[in-house]
Amino acid sequence: MLTTAAAAAPTFSITLGSALPVVGAVLAVIDSAARFRRPGGNAVLAVLALIAGLLLFVRAFGPVQPFVSTSIPLLYLAIATTVLLLIELLVKPARKSGLLPLTVVATLVCGAAAAVAYLKIG
Repeated sequence: MLTTAAAAAPTFSITLGSALPVVGAVLAVIDSAARFRRPGGNAVLAVLALIAGLLLFVRAFGPVQPFVSTSIPLLYLAIATTVLLLIELLVKPARKSGLLPLTVVATLVCGAAAAVAYLKIG
């Protein structure tokens, strides 16, 4: 016999502390996937940023936690993703691609997510 508490659907509230890392992770994954597919797009950095972005998404997005999770803190993942995106911005071939605005926005959002995680806002 199921009780009401066991039958209740899991909830996920959207706050600044949860929305910013999810948006930053999605932007980082899109940027890294597009950069990985381009010739001369520095595939090693793109793969590292893709992995960091996916881990950030898994950590920040609550509904995927029952299926896959990570024990790495959100702050560390946000900082790692931001640093990798910054390195992508500093690499000369990366600046010449058409992905520069996307990389800048992803870097800013991931940096803001790290600041929000550090200050424990939301």
